[in-house]
This record gives sequence, C-alpha cells and structure tokens, in this order.
Amino acid sequence: MLVPRVPRAIAAPRKRHFARTYVQVLAAIILGAAIGYFRLETGHSLKPLGDAFVEVVKIITVPVIFLTIATGIAGMSDLQKVGRVAAKAMVYFLTFSTLAFVVGLIVTNIVQPGAGLNIDPASLDVEAVKGYVATAHEQSSSLSSDTSRTSCCSQCPPQRPRWPRSWRRWKRPAPRIRSWVSFHSIWTARI
Repeated sequence: MLVPRVPRAIAAPRKRHFARTYVQVLAAIILGAAIGYFRLETGHSLKPLGDAFVEVVKIITVPVIFLTIATGIAGMSDLQKVGRVAAKAMVYFLTFSTLAFVVGLIVTNIVQPGAGLNIDPASLDVEAVKGYVATAHEQSSSLSSDTSRTSCCSQCPPQRPRWPRSWRRWKRPAPRIRSWVSFHSIWTARI
C-alpha cells in the first residue's frame, strides 16, 4: 500500500533579537539614558529629536485608536457582539486603570519621592510662581468664560446651529447603510 507524501511545513526563520521592535525600543532607552548621563552636552543637543518623536507619537495615536475602533465596529454585523465587545473593553479599562492606580500607590509609598529634600515651604519664593499661576488662570478662564457662544474662538461671530428644514423627513425609515460612501450620499441627499 502506497502512502501519499505530505509536504512538511517549513518553519519561518526566527527573527534575531535586535530585529524585534520592543528590543529596539529598550536599546534606544538605554542608549538615550547613557548619552544623557555620560555626555550631557550631546544629550542637550539631541533634545529636539526626542521632542519631535514625542509629538509624532501624539499625532499618530488618536487616528490609530479611532480607526481601530471604527474598523472593529464596521466589521461587526451583530449588535450582541458589539455589546459584548463594549462590555469587555469597559471591564478591561476599569481593571487595568485600577491596577495602575494600585501600583502607583505602592511605588509611591515604597520610594517616597521628595522625602529627602527637606524643603521648608516658608522659604520658597512666591514671586517666582506667580507667572505660572497667571498663565494657568488665563488659560482656564478663557476656556470656560463664554459657553453660550457657538463659535470656534472669541474673534469669530456666533453662529446659529443649522437644523434640518423639516423634521418629518427624519421620520422615514432609514435605508441600510452599507458603506461610508452610501452613508455620505444619504446624508447629503437629506439636507
């Protein structure tokens, strides 16, 4: 009896350790700390590079999260799945937020940052802080000073909200939306 030969799966070559992203990030952190400790002037000259990296991460983070959530919701056809995923996400968020809070409390109580500084609050210069307090007060009061306006800034005139001409047309049953393009065409046709 002849047994057919089954081709054996060829394993992918293993990545070297430095080809992995987390190893590169850890190496960059260690290298940056070493440069800052041993070559302080070089570390100061590299500060714009670090600031640019942080800004790029801030710029990319919000669209990535939004698109991940939007793609996940768009791919789900069953509302029960959406509810389950939302509940799991909420539990995940609460669990790890609580865990981060507890770890922060434990580390703060063990390390006790600022315990060895022995600073007398009466000896601090109050005049040096007044500029920061004034700037913070200006920024917080400008955000909450005029909530009745519906404009983008204080220089723009207030705009009245655009309401649909007839509320009756919204009571019609909405057609099934299959993609963003059809949603956009339906939305613009109704306005």
